[in-house]
Order: sequence, then C-alpha cells, then structure tokens
Amino acid sequence: MKRIIIFTFIALCAMCVFCQNAKVDGVKYRVVSSTEAVVDANNKVKGDVIIPEYVTIKKKRYKVTEIENFAFYQCKKIANITLPNSIRSIGMSAFEGCTALTNINIPESVTKINGFAFRNTSIKSITIPKNVKRIEGYTFCNCYSLTSITIPESVTSIEVRAFHASGLTSINIPNSVTSIETDAFSWCNSLTSITIPNSVRSIGASVFSGCRNLREVIVPDNCSVSTSEPALCIFLNCPNLVSIKGHNIEHPKWVVEYILACKSFIFEASKIYKWAVNVKENNYY
Repeated sequence: MKRIIIFTFIALCAMCVFCQNAKVDGVKYRVVSSTEAVVDANNKVKGDVIIPEYVTIKKKRYKVTEIENFAFYQCKKIANITLPNSIRSIGMSAFEGCTALTNINIPESVTKINGFAFRNTSIKSITIPKNVKRIEGYTFCNCYSLTSITIPESVTSIEVRAFHASGLTSINIPNSVTSIETDAFSWCNSLTSITIPNSVRSIGASVFSGCRNLREVIVPDNCSVSTSEPALCIFLNCPNLVSIKGHNIEHPKWVVEYILACKSFIFEASKIYKWAVNVKENNYY
C-alpha cells in the first residue's frame, strides 16, 4: 500500500509539472514535457506577435515546439506573426479568421500544417517548408489576398478546398503531387493558368469550378476522374477556358471524354465543350 501511495504521488507530481500554464508577453503557453512547451489555444492578442524559441515558465526554460489547434483563432487584429525554428507543427485553425494577418514566416522545422490553419486570413504569399507532405483541407481557403505560394517537392497531395476562393493568379504544382482533391482550386477567380504535372493520378470533383478567368490548363496525359457526378465537373463555370493540353499529348483522350460526359452541366454553348466536340469529331487524339 505504501508503495502504491508513493507511485501515485510521483505520477501526480509529474502531471502537475506537465500541465503548467503561463502567459508570456500576452501569449499563453502550456508545458507538455520536461523540456517542451506549446502555444496554447484561445489567445487574445493583436499587432505583431513574436513566438520565441524558448520560453521561461516558473524559472524553467522550455523549447516551444507547436502552435496548438485554435491558438490564435479569430484574433482579428494580428498583423504579423514570427515563428521560431523550433516549431514542428501548426494546429488546426491555428490562425483561422485572423483577417488582418498579412505576413507569417513558416520555418523549415515545420513538418505538419493542419487543416483550416490559415483559412480566412489576409496573407499575401507563403512558402511551404520542404518537409511538409500534405496541404490539408481548407488550409488556405478564402485567403483572397494570397497571390503567391511555393510548394516543395515533398508534398504529395493537395486536399479538399485547400485553396478555395484564394487570390492565386498561377501556381506551380511539383512533380511529387499524386492527387488533387475536391474543390482544391474552386472559385479562384484570379487564376489564369495552371499546369498539373504528369505525376498526378487522380483529380477530385469541382477542382477548378468557378475559375472564371482560367484560360490555360495543362493536364496529365493519363488521369483518373470520376464521371459519376457530372454536376460537380472539374471545369464547371470556366467560361474563358478554350482548350486543354497534355504534357506529351496534344489532346488527352481522358479529358475530352470527361468533358463530353459532363454535357448536361458544362453547357453545350461553352467554349470548352465545343472544343471537346471538335476534338472528338475530328479524331484529334
């Protein structure tokens, strides 16, 4: 019994150490191990925010390694964020709704950016660190000011609504990407051209739907696209799209057949539908 009491006491002491909370320069931190702390949720800050690499809590120094889910959610008066090279992960909705946020550096130490992280912010450009493998769903959704992004060769998938309604004018998708999911670039009204690398093997529904200024698309020579939901055609509401090319094939058969299968929803009078009909009738494959 005495041994059980001692072990219980030690466990409780450890829990107390790892559950310490503190506020430093207006930002809340939480201790998660004997050496590490994270930026805690539900901060209420404004202006320029600098997250240090180390933070001192109750006279002990801890390395800051993570921005927690909802850490700065709806902090509408944050203008700039500086993150240290110790950060490994940015949590879900960490900066969502920070409508005044225009600049943030994402250090190369970051390996994971969770969904919704920057949704509805005013960031203008961003570079994804070279060890991030996925651009998760809704990460840059409704970022109307985002015109430039650099995606590294480590990324293999661009997920649901990742860039929906962003301000991108063009984007370079690396050859490492194998899938682009539903609505990934839908309603990007400033997007005029895009090249989808041959590495992409699947494209989700409505990927470019509503890209009203999209004029030039280069697609993989072979790709898997579902025709089971023609109402969610990947090129729906793209009135300025005149033709689509492949990398090594002038008129990839799969994209022509796909557009023709979406006939009822693409509108027969649209430029892209007429292009598909012409290619089919003249056997331009």
